[in-house]
Parts: sequence; C-alpha cells; structure tokens
Amino acid sequence: MSMRNHATDLLHKRKAGEVALLENWFLRRQHFHIENVTGLHALVRGLLRCTGLHKRGERNARALRVNAYTVTLPGLPRAFHHYRLLHLSDVHIDGVTGLTQVLCEQLSGIHADACVFTGDFRYKTSGPCTSMVRYMEKVVRHIHAPDGMYGVLGNHDAYEEVAALEHLGIRMLMNAALPLRRAGETVWLAGIDDPHYYECDDLESACASVPPGACSILLAHSPERYAEAAARGIALYLCGHTHAGQMCIPHLGALMVNARCPRAYAAGRWQHGRMQGFTNAGAGCSCVQARFGCPPEIALLELHCAEVEQGSA
Repeated sequence: MSMRNHATDLLHKRKAGEVALLENWFLRRQHFHIENVTGLHALVRGLLRCTGLHKRGERNARALRVNAYTVTLPGLPRAFHHYRLLHLSDVHIDGVTGLTQVLCEQLSGIHADACVFTGDFRYKTSGPCTSMVRYMEKVVRHIHAPDGMYGVLGNHDAYEEVAALEHLGIRMLMNAALPLRRAGETVWLAGIDDPHYYECDDLESACASVPPGACSILLAHSPERYAEAAARGIALYLCGHTHAGQMCIPHLGALMVNARCPRAYAAGRWQHGRMQGFTNAGAGCSCVQARFGCPPEIALLELHCAEVEQGSA
C-alpha cells in the first residue's frame, strides 16, 4: 500500500470513528470521559461567576508563559546537540478571547529548529473548524522554525482539519513518521492519532518506517500510550491533553487530569524506563475559559546528546 493510500485509509478510519461516536449511544458509553459532560462545564462556569472568580480565571488563561527545558537523550545524534523544538499543545485557539494575539506576540521572539503541535487545535468538539483555521493562520506566521512544523490530532479535532492545517504548512503525522536530517545524521519524528477519545492511534504503523535502534521522538495528544512507546524504544514522548490540571488547588494540585496514566506523567517532565517524556500544560483552555494555579505555556525544548555531555564532563 502506498503512503498516500495508507494516509487516506487512516483519515477514513478517523471519520468513521467520529460518525459512529456521534450516532451510537452504546459507543459513547464505552468512550465516557468526565470532561465531556457539558453540564459539568456549565456548573463550573456558574460557580466561577457567582464567586467573582471568572474574570480572574480569564486573565490567568491569557498569562501565557514561555518555559525552556533541557532534555538529555542517550543516542541522540551529535549533530542534534542543542537542537531546539518548539512544542505547542492544546491551543484551543478559538476558545479564549485575546489568546491569539498573546500567542503571536510570544512566538515572535522565539527561534527554534522545528515546531511540533500535539493536538487540540480547536475549542469545540463538533461543528465547523473555520474560525480555528483563521486564527491558526495568524499563529503560524509568527513561528520561526526552518526545519518545519509538524502535528497530530487531539480529541477536540476533526478529520477535516488535516487538509486545512497542512495547507497552513503543518505536516500532520497520521500514524506515520518522517526523518529530520542534520549534517548527515537523522532523528525520526513519529506521530499517532488521538489515543484518548477516538482511540485511532496506531503506534505500530507510526513506527513502521523507523529503522531499528534509531533515535525517535513521538508526538501524541495524551500521555496514555507511554508503556507501549517505551517498549518500542522511543527516546522522547511529547504530548499534552491534560492542561496540567488547568485548575489546581494550592498544596493539593490538579482536581482532574483526564488521562489514564500515572499522575506524575500528566504535567511537565517525566521518565518511563529509558524513555523521556514531557506533557505540555497547554496554551489554551478546555471546556471552561479559565485557569487557576496552572499557567498556560509554550515549551521550548533544547535537546542535548548524552554522549557529548559525558565526553565534556
């Protein structure tokens, strides 16, 4: 099967999954997630308004931070030492008023080698995505990443977004991988479809073209495929979805993370076996346009080669 036909089949699979979940009550029961209970969202919004915290929560949602991280990877090719990845996740770009402008301002001052998106480009989970595409068109103009922009879909995203996002210059990895090359050396970038709600992820297909022993980075919407990815020898797992809780209570942390994984994997840096992981807190908001105790973030990851660092120690 050609790569084009394989990608088409994956899109049809995603579309069929979306339609089935919309039409089939039993399937929706099987895919129950508390974050999809719309009545709960309305209750939280009502409580925030009643307590006078809604405006503060909106201000917090626009207080976007650029956080820099150093990730040391064994087996990273030496040519990729100091390689900079701009990681954006859960932008929900049409959700919070004013977020697009803030995001563009922050991105204008960042220079990276490549940019990756780990899903949830839009705020709603159904309906047209035209407003999202219009806002994303503004965002990509402010991204400086000569090696390209790459992304995967999240549980808020629909299959028709793929063509629109690729038109904007974002290469969507639908259970596929591609090589990033520098000075004759290669790092493989793989991406899987949403493993959280639609469960259209196919790690085996995504890694099929990756040579054994090659250094590979996986893009996934949520951290929920951590065990399978580590077993396949993935070096770095990049994801989002959890918003790091979005609303956190001092000394207690996140009330919910909405992911089937250890809570330690739901925010920031983590490690599973030999695999490094990073869960982005997200640039936008999900379900409720507010944040507390959990600022939105743009992550700038600088990759370091473990062997180079050991040699200079």
